[in-house]
Amino acid sequence: MILGVIVFLAIEDRFKRRATVGRSNLTGVQIYETYFKDFGYVKDDVLQLWYEIADALEIKAGLLRPQDRFGKDVGGGFVLTPELDLLTELAIERTERQGLTIDLEAIETVDDYVKMFARRQAQN
Repeated sequence: MILGVIVFLAIEDRFKRRATVGRSNLTGVQIYETYFKDFGYVKDDVLQLWYEIADALEIKAGLLRPQDRFGKDVGGGFVLTPELDLLTELAIERTERQGLTIDLEAIETVDDYVKMFARRQAQN
């Protein structure tokens, strides 16, 4: 029984990170310059949000990519999704702190999350 639980948890963990397998580990500077610099986002905002996602999903930040879909490429499991629940809580707190009204269901990717909040931070 215990072995079955251990195997399930190992498979669940691998499933949550399947899109990151085989990727190179980018630095924060590489992430910003490759994916966000040309759009005029504030570097500190982008990286703060990027690391917030990585920490919540328990994934190395350098392995994430903007196109990663929550619940499909990263943060999804067969049954359990406590990491996505945490990220949702963080997003709700962020919208309340910033006085924003955002449809959180519209945030499907890492890129969506970063641009949803970084854009508003950069405009303030």
